Amino acid sequence: MPAIEKLTEYVLNFDWLSLSGLTARIYIGHIDGLDGAPPDMTELSDAEIIAGFPQWESVMEVREQYTYSP
Repeated sequence: MPAIEKLTEYVLNFDWLSLSGLTARIYIGHIDGLDGAPPDMTELSDAEIIAGFPQWESVMEVREQYTYSP
């Protein structure tokens, strides 16, 4: 197995992410009903908070996709 080269960390607007791999795919899209800010976690019940986030069965309209390969 070849040695894995450490890649540069990518700085995002809200946090940081460090990945290592041979190929990466990133999908950016839209889920109906998720137009605004995340749910208020200080005043809502757990059920209301969970309902405000996308679920595995949520349909996402892919608007951009990127594939990174060496």
